[in-house]
Amino acid sequence: MIKVLIIEDKQDNLKIIEDVLDSGLYATHYSHDKNDGVEIAIHYKPDLILFHYSGNNDIEFLQLILNNDATALIPILVIPITPSFEEQRIVMQLGVEDYLPEKFIQSSLLKTLVTRF
Repeated sequence: MIKVLIIEDKQDNLKIIEDVLDSGLYATHYSHDKNDGVEIAIHYKPDLILFHYSGNNDIEFLQLILNNDATALIPILVIPITPSFEEQRIVMQLGVEDYLPEKFIQSSLLKTLVTRF
């Protein structure tokens, strides 16, 4: 079973993600707060982190995850609120695995996960 940590503060998106992951292949753990998400990632040791990215103020969170020995190898799939090419370039340069705009969650999330695992 693939362990997925979902860091998402929007209930609508969380419901969509839960529906997509409801195949029995994924064990999910949730955090509605990115600060708790770091601690959960360290202790839960997920195979993947789905992170709802809301802009430059979330770069620090990504750096904490990507630069921590306990979490550095965990792939992160960023789901931005307002996608932009510049933002995508920034997070991908940090080491994020993939960038999936919010409006494509339902249609592309499972395809993205199947490709990764």
